[in-house]
Amino acid sequence: QPYFPEWSLNVFMAPTFRALTTEGYKANGVVFACLSALAFAFPEPKLRVYRETDGGQEPLPQHPAAKLLWQPNAQMGMAELLQYTMIYLGIGGNAYWYKVRSAAKRVVELWPLNDSQLRPIGGGDRLVSHYEWDNGDGQPVRIEATDIVHFRWLPDPLAPWRGVAPLVAVARDVDTDNEATKFCFALLSNDATPRTVMQVPHKILSVDEANRLRAQFLDKYGGTNRGTVAILDNGATISRLSLNLQELAFDALRRLPETRIAAAFRVPPIVAGLNAGLERSTFANYAEAVSAFTERTLVPLWRMVESEVAADLLSE
Repeated sequence: QPYFPEWSLNVFMAPTFRALTTEGYKANGVVFACLSALAFAFPEPKLRVYRETDGGQEPLPQHPAAKLLWQPNAQMGMAELLQYTMIYLGIGGNAYWYKVRSAAKRVVELWPLNDSQLRPIGGGDRLVSHYEWDNGDGQPVRIEATDIVHFRWLPDPLAPWRGVAPLVAVARDVDTDNEATKFCFALLSNDATPRTVMQVPHKILSVDEANRLRAQFLDKYGGTNRGTVAILDNGATISRLSLNLQELAFDALRRLPETRIAAAFRVPPIVAGLNAGLERSTFANYAEAVSAFTERTLVPLWRMVESEVAADLLSE
């Protein structure tokens, strides 16, 4: 029977990981599209166990490691475990599989953990001495390195025992894209600023008169009546105060963060379904982009996960 420690039932997310999740993964369509492309494509090939023989590789479908990978725990299968791994790597730069052991110390379950739940501690004669779980009481719980399978997106040169996430590198671009989205929403809902100014000559309007004039104008030319012909009397004139989306070069403003974010995640914009890629998309270059995505992104990630699983799990 698996023994799941009591301390592992409590999760206190680190502020940085929480911010990257709420402002990036959950609030930015570009980040979500790139991570979705990775999470849906990565589990396509199944992890298998082989024995090396003189005649080549012999599959071992009944090997204990193969059975464990097929159903890592009672609540998820292999594909879901790999999806969690990709999402955690993209957001925090680190993904972990926690080895749940039986009373006989055998590995009987695997659970995915993220960068907010574990902290690798460097030092000693190993790259990672051990891991710490913060359960919120100020007393971190020590987890031995042998109980963790650790995946890194790319190593952090300043802390080589940790990984760096692509989302961290483009955090400002994500913020820029979020602000552009908020501005567009505000502009379309209430113009963000008073874009139109009505000037009434030679008269000082009272508050009631100004409110009445504004209400009449919005009733006739606002909402669903926008774009109709306005007729003014008594010498009133209309002036435009703010810029429209075309004058703001809004398409270019959105395209620049899109391409940078997609580049950080190593996902071609056309594969993620971003405007920066779809505006020149054809069936031919879409197929080329998928092929490049597979060769330059998925294959290296598959090899990275394969090597870590073989080194940290297969020996169990």
